[in-house]
Amino acid sequence: MTAVDTLDTIIDEETIHEISVEEKRLFDVNESIKRALTELLNCDTVRGDNSMRMWAQARLMETEKELRSGRRRKSSPCME
Repeated sequence: MTAVDTLDTIIDEETIHEISVEEKRLFDVNESIKRALTELLNCDTVRGDNSMRMWAQARLMETEKELRSGRRRKSSPCME
């Protein structure tokens, strides 16, 4: 084991706050994307176009996955 392997990451309060602000912003963006895609899926044009509907559903599933992973990151204990 080298000295580099044993070094712990030191994160100050300002960095933690900045990360928290960015995570909140990402969550808000993903929620907006989710709402827009849900509205898109309810449009008659998208309902009638199988390829467009499949595309929107795939993007919605990706967005929901990102939202879930963000919630897991937020609920996991901080490393100190």
